[in-house]
Amino acid sequence: HYDLYTSDDMFSWIVIENETGHAVGNHIFEDDAIEQMKFLTNGGGFDGFTPEFFVNNLFKNKTQ
Repeated sequence: HYDLYTSDDMFSWIVIENETGHAVGNHIFEDDAIEQMKFLTNGGGFDGFTPEFFVNNLFKNKTQ
């Protein structure tokens, strides 16, 4: 249900949900991204359909 990509600037690893295309994780270390991807693939998430409101809050600028 999930794939792993590097960001455009190559400074982070992004976990993408295949069904929705949502970015559900952003990690500095590849190992952390792989761990999250395995966790989600094994049932630790929303079965590949993370609600958009959750994703929108996940990456908000913390200074806002």
